[in-house]
Order: sequence, then structure tokens, then C-alpha cells
Amino acid sequence: LERRRAINLTPDGEFLPHRNAEFTGGLLEELGLLTGISVPLRGATGHGRLVLSNIPLMSWDHLRHAQALGTDLAYALDREAFELAAREAALSRLRHAVARDLHDSVAQSLSGARFWLQAIRTRAAKDPELAEEIGQVQAALDAENLHVRDLIGQLRQSEQAPGERSLTDDLNDLLATLALHWRIE
Repeated sequence: LERRRAINLTPDGEFLPHRNAEFTGGLLEELGLLTGISVPLRGATGHGRLVLSNIPLMSWDHLRHAQALGTDLAYALDREAFELAAREAALSRLRHAVARDLHDSVAQSLSGARFWLQAIRTRAAKDPELAEEIGQVQAALDAENLHVRDLIGQLRQSEQAPGERSLTDDLNDLLATLALHWRIE
């Protein structure tokens, strides 16, 4: 900036020197730097500038290295943005899977419990074994509550990859819950 010199690297790789260059509002000036290299960053996910300063014995050769560094940096930023989008999409799929599991298990179980309680209510005046059936309903609801807690626990586990579950454990839990709900073995 002090000597009002600038060197641009053209798209075809040629150097284009400027004497008495105007730096009004330039990035180096805004950053309070007297010397440095400013490289454009252009990627699929955005654009910006890379500023390199405090380079000992800065020369024209640094422009090509800086340009290559800028290209690599833009590529790395794009890759990071795409990976973040992929992780967010995976989390969204996981949330939908959990919602589906909760709907398929909890909603169905609670509906079954509601019909069961309605049937008990109509027989309440006639059947002395009412307390036992109400206890069975309570056990079924408790089992479903444990199932929901297991689902939440799976979401919080860091060792288990999203979507990985034990089919044997899930089926055993489901069979026990269904046996209670429908009073079958």
C-alpha cells in the first residue's frame, strides 16, 4: 500500500503489474495491512476472499501458490458445507423415523388401552375381577412407557449409529407389549 503497487494474476496465468494503484476501500486497507495477498474464493456454496499477510520476502511467485491455496480452500469449504447438509438430512430422516416409530407403537398401544378401559368400564358393576384387569392395563401402559424411553435412549447413544437397532430386542419388546395389550401368549 505504501508504494501504491499491485500485481494481479490474470485468469490465463499472466502477471499484470500496476503502479500508482488506487486502493480506496480495499480489503488490505480495511484490515490495516500494508502488504499482503488477496485471493478470491469461489465455490458452489458461496464466495469470499482469502487474505494472506506477513509473508517474508513476498514475491510474484507467491501469487500462484496463494491462488492454488484459495482453490483448495474453496473446495474444502464446499465439501464441509455438503457434509453438514448430509448430516442434517440424516438427522431429519432419524427424526421422521422416530416419529413413525412413536406413532406406530405408542399411538396404537394407547388406542388399544383406551378400548380395553372402555370394555372394563361397561363391566365394572358386574365383574369382581376388575382390579386385576385394571392392573393389567397399567402394566401394558408401563411397558409402553419403557419402550418410549428405550427409543429416546437410542437417540441419545453416541456409540450406536443412527438407524442401527437390535431387531431381536425390538421384537421381544413388541411381543411382550402385544401379549399384555391383547391378553394373548
